[in-house]
Amino acid sequence: MDLIEDHSVKLATHKASPFYKEFAYRIDPWEKNLADITTILDSLIVATSSWQYLESIFCGQPDIIRSMADENAKFQQGNKIFKAQMVRIAKEKNCYRALVASTKDFGKILDDLNGNFDSIKKSMIQFLDSKRGKFPRFYFLPHEDLLEIIGMGKDPKPLNKHIKKIFAGVQSLEAEPAPKTASAKYYIKALESEGKEESIDLDQGATDQKKLEVEVNCEDWLKELIHRMREALQRMFKFTQQDQQSTAFQRRIKEHIHMRNWVN
Repeated sequence: MDLIEDHSVKLATHKASPFYKEFAYRIDPWEKNLADITTILDSLIVATSSWQYLESIFCGQPDIIRSMADENAKFQQGNKIFKAQMVRIAKEKNCYRALVASTKDFGKILDDLNGNFDSIKKSMIQFLDSKRGKFPRFYFLPHEDLLEIIGMGKDPKPLNKHIKKIFAGVQSLEAEPAPKTASAKYYIKALESEGKEESIDLDQGATDQKKLEVEVNCEDWLKELIHRMREALQRMFKFTQQDQQSTAFQRRIKEHIHMRNWVN
């Protein structure tokens, strides 16, 4: 692009010369060629950027492919065309021939690709908004982070990278492998604070022995996680209240006089 801009400046300088008419038959076609190359390159840069972004989403993430089957089909079609054009350009050693001369419809091909990729991205944003509608805490996350969480499948480990943005004060989720007979691969066992100084066991003291399963639809089990968190905190508060009324607790208070005012 820098070389093209340099040539364009030189051509503009020549056109301002009083001798321009003598060389117009060479300057004008070359100026048009540079303009055509610049237009195609601009469209190609946009298409390449969109392709790189979508390729990272639709290649290697089966859960996103499953959730966005129509968009994946459209991307695979565009992906095939884009790669074929890149192979053609790589074989051609001349920029003008590769972008303009050898394929007269290359500009239209790029316009169609960009339109296709833009349509996929719009559909993807609508898909992410639907996830946020089901679990509003996802509004705290940018598109890329939310896509990573959705693409994690039944593995909760990638979620720990973003859990602080979803739940303030929570550093990580402690997961344990589920039995092979279970439908889930992991259960969520506990929440941990930064540095693992504090932990809330979701199962301790629970009357319902059903484990919190990590499901494919992350918004569903995360909503259930909030419910389990509240229940676990209620049990902890109840236990603390009972402990305060115990003789052992009162004896500890007497041993530590400075705690009396805080407790009362």
